[in-house]
Amino acid sequence: MTDSNMRRMQIAIIDTNLDDLEILESIIKEIYPDVNCISFVFADEAIRILGTELNTVPNYIFVNADLPRVNGSDCLRMLKQIPKLSACKIIMFAQVMPKAVGNAFISLGAFDFFQKPIVKSSYKAKIKKIFDKIPEVII
Repeated sequence: MTDSNMRRMQIAIIDTNLDDLEILESIIKEIYPDVNCISFVFADEAIRILGTELNTVPNYIFVNADLPRVNGSDCLRMLKQIPKLSACKIIMFAQVMPKAVGNAFISLGAFDFFQKPIVKSSYKAKIKKIFDKIPEVII
């Protein structure tokens, strides 16, 4: 994916852990500084805003699977039911993400999944690999 296409990208992140949210956003910004990131702490608010209040549609939505109020599976299902998000790539992540759990998310419609790496350089490589896996998007 070229940097010029990423400049037009918008990414939503849903994570109740503010430190983890900030780390993920900073890693994405290190890879593609001009990407617009929108952060949400609660899944139900994210679903409402992404579904009805936000005029632009994110290209990617990163969802922490370990969410209160609305769990990761339910959040994924609800996001997939919003017609305007149909082309959005949803990536599930968690502190612990066994392959079987990740594959269950894939079967529910997630584009990809990953376990949060402990080392920042590994985290950055993981995110870059996800972006590299996605064909270029023409906006």
